[in-house]
Amino acid sequence: MLWAPHFVEYLNLAMLGDVHAWDVETQADPLRRVIHLRLNRYWTKKEIPLIRAFLKMWCDANDCVYQRSSWKYRDFRALIMLKGLGPKREVNPFFQEDRHALRRNR
Repeated sequence: MLWAPHFVEYLNLAMLGDVHAWDVETQADPLRRVIHLRLNRYWTKKEIPLIRAFLKMWCDANDCVYQRSSWKYRDFRALIMLKGLGPKREVNPFFQEDRHALRRNR
């Protein structure tokens, strides 16, 4: 999950510096990871769907699946499933080129 530091950096910019610390926790299953964010302030119930959508975009771009998340007080945890242990991915969904558009332009 080489993309996790970039995700946290962009999330921190989007949330105006609310991410205090973060960690990627491994599980017994090698395809499961948990992203744990520690926050400076409490996120509101309206902000959580935006964070989840943001995380889902990063997972989709990097061959991962966002399963579920929970937040309590200043902790946010998200379960991420890797699709395989193949090549490491580090794709930023905001800079990813649309390959279908490139093919249509030929």
